[in-house]
Amino acid sequence: MTDLFHKQRLLSIAGLAILVLLAYAPGLGGSFEFDDEANIVRNQPLQITELTPAQLKQAAFSMQAGPLMRPISYLTLALNYYFGGLNPLYFKLTNLFIHLLTGLAIYWLSRQLLTACRRRIQPALTLRHIHWISLTVTAFWLLHPMALTSVLYVVQRMNSLSALFVVLGLAGYCQGRNRQLEGQSGVWFILAGVLLFMPLAMFSKENGALLPFFMLIAELTLFRFAMPDPKNRRWLLAFFAIVAVIPALFISGYLLTHLDQLIAGYSSRDFTLGERLLTQARVVWFYIGMTLAPSISQLGLFHDDIPLSTGLMAPPTTALAVFGLGLLLVAALAFLRRAPLLSFGLLFFLVGHSMESSVFALEMVHEHRNYLPMYGLLLPLCYYLLHPALPAKTGRARIALAVVFVGVLGVSTAIRASYWGNPLQLALMEARNHPDSARSQYRLGRMYWQLMELQPEHADDYASLARERFRQAAAADPGSTSGLFALVMLDARQGIPANSAQLDELVHRLQSRPFASASYSQLSDLSQCLVKGLCRLTKQQVNRIFTAGLANPTLRGSTRAKVLSEVMVIALMQGDLPRALTLGEEAVRADPKDPQHRLNYVSILIQSGQLEPARDMLQSLDHSQLQPFLQPRLLAQKKAFHDAERRLQRQ
Repeated sequence: MTDLFHKQRLLSIAGLAILVLLAYAPGLGGSFEFDDEANIVRNQPLQITELTPAQLKQAAFSMQAGPLMRPISYLTLALNYYFGGLNPLYFKLTNLFIHLLTGLAIYWLSRQLLTACRRRIQPALTLRHIHWISLTVTAFWLLHPMALTSVLYVVQRMNSLSALFVVLGLAGYCQGRNRQLEGQSGVWFILAGVLLFMPLAMFSKENGALLPFFMLIAELTLFRFAMPDPKNRRWLLAFFAIVAVIPALFISGYLLTHLDQLIAGYSSRDFTLGERLLTQARVVWFYIGMTLAPSISQLGLFHDDIPLSTGLMAPPTTALAVFGLGLLLVAALAFLRRAPLLSFGLLFFLVGHSMESSVFALEMVHEHRNYLPMYGLLLPLCYYLLHPALPAKTGRARIALAVVFVGVLGVSTAIRASYWGNPLQLALMEARNHPDSARSQYRLGRMYWQLMELQPEHADDYASLARERFRQAAAADPGSTSGLFALVMLDARQGIPANSAQLDELVHRLQSRPFASASYSQLSDLSQCLVKGLCRLTKQQVNRIFTAGLANPTLRGSTRAKVLSEVMVIALMQGDLPRALTLGEEAVRADPKDPQHRLNYVSILIQSGQLEPARDMLQSLDHSQLQPFLQPRLLAQKKAFHDAERRLQRQ
């Protein structure tokens, strides 16, 4: 009988994996999206050609994506590039594999939590009950359409990898505690969660630091610090003091004593700290609603159409959202003893959002932030839906309801994946479902622009469609420059004189609104377009645009250095070598740690005949410490320097 149950369990897990593969298969042929462009397609250090320690290190630390730089995530992306190039299929297949692994970890975690629940309050739970409840919550989670962006949006591998290691660490902790309560040794399972899986999670994405707090939630709700030998409770209390309480106090103290740094992060946002906190109350309820009753029309890659909360009554739903979250917290604490699994789920969900939905100056809404937290809602839902103590006469109806929900989730994900498999269909759907989203309208405009270039015979029609979407994007967000940049560049590409009103508004936004990373990308695109001779703008118009960007008071640090380098390229194109020299020197000062700016400056110094400072700058660049992708540039600059030196000697 045990062998038969074991086979049934394996077959059911394998069957679920097949369903997940079928649901996601339509989306595997899609393209890179949004931040994939900067993090993968344009990230030259990531695109390694050899599996050497130097190149692997270069890839792992190729971008400053967060305080810890997320080296594990970037390393896996680099390996994808090495073995499959820039084919999105292989990146997405890897993401899907990670999603399935996380599903197995969710199943393991659920079994351990339900085992603890059986020991404490529900002895009626049999191994079969535990298996089927665990399998059902895993199915809900794996097939949920809200998980899709963590799979098909490639760069969100950072999120899914972190979630995988968090779930493995938490499941290992729970198994260790269950073993201890059975009189066995479980300390190594517990320590592995903190010493192995927590670093892996944090260096994939920073919210992996929440793992100890998830462990504490499991302890408070289900394990209750119980030990066969009461003396060992001291060890457990000391463990949580070290991994959770002290770090929480330290972080809280640091934030309170560095409020200026926290608030400074909002200088590049079009909302304040207070507005973010108020808006997040509504956003968290959006996550709850989409978890329990997902709607494809409300889901999307972009949610910049959700209005800000500027006060408790603006809009009025803000006060309700804040009050509702308070009630959830009270309910979680009130049910600690009577319904510990419900308390665990609510606290898991709230803590899961405590980093990305709190004080930090992040963008307002992204569905992938709910990837792991939604497990906290799905677990008690499945538990009470399939609860063995409920009346037997409702058993079939409850099982049928669970099966129907699995089917609805799977079909929803498959439909959504089919859009993600076709870039144009995805852009059309996003623009239709989110008409007030500037990003959705801009993305559809870019798709029409690409079609304009691919089908010259219909260029005028597609250009007209693109302009309409860019105008909608510019009108939807008065702080965004994307739509206006696109309108100016589209006219410049077609040789149409720039619209003075659009150009004036672009200049105004560039110099007065918080400088976004997208604005740098657009300045870079315009620079390349001008250098290649594809865009027709007057010298005065070009200088107005780039000068406006440099005049923005929120443009600082490495981003300012990059913009200075782009303006330096424009100055060279215009034959203004003295200005190019000044800009190159300023770029080095703005970001002295980036050797690319020094290499750019060396090139200008050599062109202007200033060989002494060029020699000094070259000597400051250590070939052995330079990232491998920059070493050929350094060699080329050294050759150019020696050639210039020889020409000078001959003269």
